[in-house]
Amino acid sequence: MNSERHFSPTLKQLRAFVAVYQLRKLSAAATQLFLTQSAISVLIRQMEDGLGTRLFDRTTRSLQPTPAAHEAVQVAERILRDLERAAAAPPALPRADLDRPVTAEEIRAMPPSVRAMGVKIGAISEADVAAALAADE
Repeated sequence: MNSERHFSPTLKQLRAFVAVYQLRKLSAAATQLFLTQSAISVLIRQMEDGLGTRLFDRTTRSLQPTPAAHEAVQVAERILRDLERAAAAPPALPRADLDRPVTAEEIRAMPPSVRAMGVKIGAISEADVAAALAADE
């Protein structure tokens, strides 16, 4: 039987872990992430359980990272940094032309990632719209 441990932490767990690692306090990490201190504690405990090792030595005043935490934080920071870069990059989608006119209201309702693709907006008169529709363009 394979005794190798497999754990896939959530983004929330990774963010909590990195915040606690950097700030050394659950309360400060909770404030930074807009979570409760108990939620941060649960996320750290889930990480420790999933990894099968302690990440922090707890004292009355702070949390001290263990050697395992020093290793894990490098991976966690890289994952979070890569995800931030991917989210900020424009989508690599092929260029497509719309087959129909869109209203300003429809454009405002589009998700930011779609709006960021570069929408070319041209003014067209009502008569030209009617002519284009009649010609099935």
